[in-house]
Amino acid sequence: MDPPPQRIKCPPGITPWGWMGGQTDDPAQWTGVYIATILVAWSDFATVSKCLPKGLRADSGLIRSGRYPVTLLFGCMNDAMNRLYPFLGLNYLEVFSAIPGVYIETPDVPQDAFNGPYTYPYRGYLNRLLPCVLGWLASYPKAWKRVEYHRQDQDSPDDSFQVLPVLGGKPLLTAKFESDADFQPLWYFKPRIADIVALISPNVIHANLLGNGFVRSSFNMSFLENAVAWNLPDVSVEISDPDLFPGLAGKPLVWQGLKTQDYGAARFVVAWQLVPQSSKNFKETPWPPQWLL
Repeated sequence: MDPPPQRIKCPPGITPWGWMGGQTDDPAQWTGVYIATILVAWSDFATVSKCLPKGLRADSGLIRSGRYPVTLLFGCMNDAMNRLYPFLGLNYLEVFSAIPGVYIETPDVPQDAFNGPYTYPYRGYLNRLLPCVLGWLASYPKAWKRVEYHRQDQDSPDDSFQVLPVLGGKPLLTAKFESDADFQPLWYFKPRIADIVALISPNVIHANLLGNGFVRSSFNMSFLENAVAWNLPDVSVEISDPDLFPGLAGKPLVWQGLKTQDYGAARFVVAWQLVPQSSKNFKETPWPPQWLL
């Protein structure tokens, strides 16, 4: 089933870029609107460190009770398009795991360059082949799977994701969500929402295709003052595929919203701008936004 959930409405003016406003002749830049459910799972620090390529390290300051945060993202991408060629608009579903708080331990550019924190995308499952191919060309760890989204009707508070192999088989992941009936401006959930937002740096880093360097990009979300969010009071995730992230498979994972748990569980509607850049000339996006803190 194609996204987005029908009851989720994008507020007017949410995206200042692309066909909704603004022009550019830079073919490297992409823009769109993203409906993203963001959860924070936990792994041990040794496992997280092994998941990073040589030259990157995780921030030991994020460890809590011996555990390190790992983000799980369930996304509905709407009208992802290249700003020079807006007819390439793409709608697709994705499920990603990522490691926050990543720093460059072995610089591959001058010492005065930005060394972190970055977000390191570990594994992504997409339900469309074209965005997978485009991701592969940029060295993103994307895999083509049957990612399905279900909601019984537009007024239902319950929805779910499921990931299956392309050619059939048992589910690799199932996730069930209960959301509040109405969205709120992001600031409504302060200060709790700030913990999740601060954790997910828009500055992204991953190994290049040859494995001998890094690729950086800015997934610019500095306009989050236009974003809205839903609290998710009840979330359950079951992972059977250990490839999504080591140590998370085979045990039930549950969340209870923004009030009862570290980081909590929330869904966002946010506009985005992706700006791939060379390592030498990378310009980071300042994070987190000061108005949110």
